[in-house]
Amino acid sequence: MANLISNHLGFDISVLRNQGYLLQSKMGIITFYIGGSIAAKIGVKSILIPGEEHIIVAYAYDGKKTRCKIDLVSLDSNLGIGRIWYFRCPFTNQRCRKLFMIGRYFMHRTGLKNGMYESQILSKTSRNIGKWFSYVYGIDEVYKEIYSKYFKKFYRGKPTRRYQTLLDKLQKYESLEYKSIDFLLKI
Repeated sequence: MANLISNHLGFDISVLRNQGYLLQSKMGIITFYIGGSIAAKIGVKSILIPGEEHIIVAYAYDGKKTRCKIDLVSLDSNLGIGRIWYFRCPFTNQRCRKLFMIGRYFMHRTGLKNGMYESQILSKTSRNIGKWFSYVYGIDEVYKEIYSKYFKKFYRGKPTRRYQTLLDKLQKYESLEYKSIDFLLKI
C-alpha cells in the first residue's frame, strides 16, 4: 500500500535560510503550521564552522526527546552569485532541499518505504477530471486579470507577454472538446 509523503511533516532548507540560520551560527525554535494550527515546534542550532557545517534539531516525538545532527552542504550557485545550501540526509546520505519526518527522524523521501506523492496514486481519469475543472475555475481568474483596472494589454503596439499568456490560456480552455464534457456527465 502507498504511503503518502504529504502526510509527513516536511522540513525545507528555505525555512533555515529565511530565518537567518545559514548566515551565521544561531539557535532558536522553528514552528511548523498545518492548516493554520501549530503542528510542531523544533529547537534548531546551526553550526557554520567551515568544513563542519551542520544543524542540531531537538524535538519530542511520542513523548520521547530526540536530538539529531543533520549535515549541511553548500555549492556555488550556477549563476555565480552566492551559495546554494542543501541538507545531507543522515540515513540515505543524499543531498536534498527537503527532509520529511518519517518515524522519529528526519530523512529524505526515499527513506519512506512505498512513499508516493498524491498525484502518483490518482488514476488517469481522476487526473484528467482535475485538469478539466482547473480550466473551468481558472477561466474566471483569467478574465478578472485581463479586465482589471490597470492591466496593460499592449506596449508599443505589441501584446505584452502577460497578456499573450492569458490569451493562450483562454484559447486552451476554448479548445476543450465537447467529448470531455460529455465524458464528465456520464460519470
